[in-house]
Amino acid sequence: MRPLRKCSEASLGGRRRGWFVQITGEDFDTLLQSSNSLAVSVLCLPEIICALCRRRRERYLTSKQYATAKAALDADLADAAVIAMIDD
Repeated sequence: MRPLRKCSEASLGGRRRGWFVQITGEDFDTLLQSSNSLAVSVLCLPEIICALCRRRRERYLTSKQYATAKAALDADLADAAVIAMIDD
């Protein structure tokens, strides 16, 4: 796994500073396979659906591909913990 990197305010919409792990797709798949739980932001699902819809409108995805991706997303996030992010 790659080292932790410092987030800038700009990369977080000017709201927070923190640490994150920058990993590639293959490393991320390995991380997910070895994990027993997953937590995502409450914004995760609508953001991904929005991106899928945009790809559908742009004709990068067929209706069948969109439906397959949406079903896979629903299955992947079915047992994920959804976390509401708030500013204090």
